[in-house]
Amino acid sequence: MRIITFAGMPGSGKSCAARDLAAQLSCKWVDLDAEVESRAGKSIARIFAEDGEEAFRQLEKDALKGLVGTTAPDLIISLGGGTLQDPENLELVKEQTYCIWLNTPLETIAERLWAHGDIGARPLLASAKTKKELQELLQSIYESRKPSYMAASKEVRIRETTSV
Repeated sequence: MRIITFAGMPGSGKSCAARDLAAQLSCKWVDLDAEVESRAGKSIARIFAEDGEEAFRQLEKDALKGLVGTTAPDLIISLGGGTLQDPENLELVKEQTYCIWLNTPLETIAERLWAHGDIGARPLLASAKTKKELQELLQSIYESRKPSYMAASKEVRIRETTSV
């Protein structure tokens, strides 16, 4: 089996989908953000605060290269929301993995993130003080990332479900 990666915006469901698929296929799952935190010995928010986004992106690139370069079979990776913005990461994912883009409606993502209450732990979203600001910020980020998601992935559109 090739390595499967999940791409998408923060809160799109990448980690849940990757974890569930790995369980169904009885294979290893790695969350790239958690891998970066483990390697750095500190949270992503702390990496951004102390070392900056550029340092985080280098750690992310190194972790991705390390995971994709392993000879371990049957690996599923949930990527960070911005991982594919780096041209080297984009090419690596395109060439070495089967990438699935979870294209979740931004309203759904905003609801999830706002309800979860961890906006401050997400450095690129931490400036949002209201749900409306969060939705506007997500829209801006989405527009900048969409070309990378489209280039690397097979798109899976997530629809909101309504209760009956």
